[in-house]
Amino acid sequence: MHSNFVNQPVHQSPAHLNFERPSLDEFHWTPIQPNKVNQIQHPSKPTTQPLHHINPMHHPANHVPQQPMQQPVKSPQQNTIPSNQYEYPPVDPNLLYKSANETKKLMSDASKVLDKLSSSKDFGSKVMYFAERSDIEEVKRLIKTTGIKRDVKIDYNPDGLRLEFDSTTENVPCCKLFVTLRWR
Repeated sequence: MHSNFVNQPVHQSPAHLNFERPSLDEFHWTPIQPNKVNQIQHPSKPTTQPLHHINPMHHPANHVPQQPMQQPVKSPQQNTIPSNQYEYPPVDPNLLYKSANETKKLMSDASKVLDKLSSSKDFGSKVMYFAERSDIEEVKRLIKTTGIKRDVKIDYNPDGLRLEFDSTTENVPCCKLFVTLRWR
């Protein structure tokens, strides 16, 4: 199938394909009446209707372009609540409420770490020193000395420290709080 194109240069199209632009004579401009989509006025009749372009390369000779569908206009007495195509379960804010309260506790723990790091350069130096030597257990021990109540996942690289506080409520992971601090 592709053997006909083997020796042809890449920039040329195959001889049987015509990529030339059609001339303007090939385009037909036909007025379309609104609300009478299936009827086309004869081009010889004068009209004040807007003209719509029909490209013969894309439309059969007797095809009439369709106008966009319009949504029905609602009367003021009709329900103004937008209808959805999906039915959603009833709203139950209990888990959101519990997640927000758990996140406040995570923020309290994060604040304790940040307070210590922002008030003690000695503490910060120790955290950096052990992190740079990949002594994760000592970094965790130092972070725990700030008074946090939950475990924290600690990640670090040569440029800084990343702390991940997370919690569950009703045995569901509900919330995470990330703190990223740069030291280089």
